[in-house]
Amino acid sequence: MSKKIAILGAGNGAFAMAGDLALQDFEVAIWSSKKARLEAIWETKTIEVVGPTVQGQAKLALVTDHIGDAIRGADVICMPIPPHFPSLRRPQLWSPSLKMDRLSSLPPDHLAPFSWPGR
Repeated sequence: MSKKIAILGAGNGAFAMAGDLALQDFEVAIWSSKKARLEAIWETKTIEVVGPTVQGQAKLALVTDHIGDAIRGADVICMPIPPHFPSLRRPQLWSPSLKMDRLSSLPPDHLAPFSWPGR
């Protein structure tokens, strides 16, 4: 069974990460608070990956602007987004869906802008 990975963000890093992981047969969900950022892949759920070592049509499991849907059931949560990203400053938008029994990929400088609600 493949691991489910949620990618929070829709910039170059998020698309590269989503495409690469999907081509490695992970079940990938990608989220952005702005649906327009996902418009190019909204219907097809496909990212074309072109690079020196990896190429292909990466099929994503989910493309969404609802963060709870992206996080639900994920084994790993990745946030390849800058720490100044507005939604990170409002963890109440996404932290109710986050269970601490999952591995989260969060660079250290991401923790400074907010504190966990209820802690």
